[in-house]
Amino acid sequence: MLADLRTALADLSRAQVDTALVQLNRERNVHLVPESNQKVLKPQERAAAVSIGNQDKHLIAISS
Repeated sequence: MLADLRTALADLSRAQVDTALVQLNRERNVHLVPESNQKVLKPQERAAAVSIGNQDKHLIAISS
């Protein structure tokens, strides 16, 4: 969850993390995706989402 990542990067501003996430999302092996079951999202998880392409992304997946 991006909420966990934001907690780990609490010393950075939201804008800094958002910019880094958008840049990472352009990499072939990095995927930011929305939670498929929106009903399970906690308020802090909704708040931690980054909006890309007019869609909130809540999860990050990095493949090798």
